[in-house]
Parts: sequence; structure tokens; C-alpha cells
Amino acid sequence: EKHIASALADGAVLVVGGGFWRAAPVQWLSSSEIYDSRTGSWSQGPSLPGPLPGQGGAPYANTTTVLLNGSVLAVGSYGIAAVLDSARTAWTPTAPFPMAPNNPIAAELPSGKVLVLTTDVYDEAPSSATLYDPARDTWTATVGPKGWYAFGTATELLDGRILAASWGTGELYVTRPPLP
Repeated sequence: EKHIASALADGAVLVVGGGFWRAAPVQWLSSSEIYDSRTGSWSQGPSLPGPLPGQGGAPYANTTTVLLNGSVLAVGSYGIAAVLDSARTAWTPTAPFPMAPNNPIAAELPSGKVLVLTTDVYDEAPSSATLYDPARDTWTATVGPKGWYAFGTATELLDGRILAASWGTGELYVTRPPLP
């Protein structure tokens, strides 16, 4: 349950993490698998770095974003953030996330940076926003949207705005003037 899938440029699909929610305690998976759409076959991918505290001994990715260079950024609750190299051989932890994200959603911007929105699912506080720069491996806090977007999705629109949607709510997050 709760696996994350991303379509890659060559037609393959990367499936990351997930967990067994009906088990007590929840059992998180740190594994990844790659589906080759040309051959219809699956292969084992590298495991996410971990374990992380509070996650049943395994890291958990809430969102994955395919970057312009073909690598994949995974961001999860409890501060996990790692990049899978474009050859799909290894995950490398990013620079430390500036806060412990909870249920993050992400969208890549035209600049190649990734906007990560995160919220506290328990107090329903408005989302905070952080930019990840894969070229510099840095995180920078930025102005966040007004809404609450746990367990949602963020998608870049053709005009550069980000549509954030979750649990019956939606908001256009304007990135103009463009985020750095």
C-alpha cells in the first residue's frame, strides 16, 4: 500500500516504498522496483537509505519527482530526502532537510528546482514550502500556499503555476515572479 510510482524518460516506471498499514506496527518498505514497459518485466532497484527513526526501521517516500537530468528525488515524512542517480544504481541522501517534513508533496519547476510542500497532518496547519536545488544539493525555505495539502498532489501547469490539491481542496500556487 502507499507505493509511489514515477514514469521515467525511457518508458520505465520506478516504484518506491510503501508499507503494510494493516500491520501493527506499520511496516514500511525501503525497496524500489523498476518496470520495463518494453519487455513487461520487473527488476529490483536499490533500497532507500535508512533506517530512519519512527518508521518501523525503514525509510518511507511520500513523493518522487523525476528531475531534468533523469535522476529521481524522493522526499518522505520524518526528514527522508534522497536522489536516485540516472543510472538507477544508488540512492544518495540529500543535504539535510531544513525541517522534518510531514506528508510532503512536490513538483519540479522549469528552473529544475523542486517545490516541496509539507504540512502537519495533526494540527492541519497551512503548508510550508521549501525549494530543493539538485545542482547545489541545497534546501531553501520559501513562501508557502495558504492551504493544507497532506496526502495530496502538486503538479506544474504549462504556465508555471503549481496546482496543489488534497482532500477536496485545491489552490493554484503562483510561481510568478518565478521562484529562484
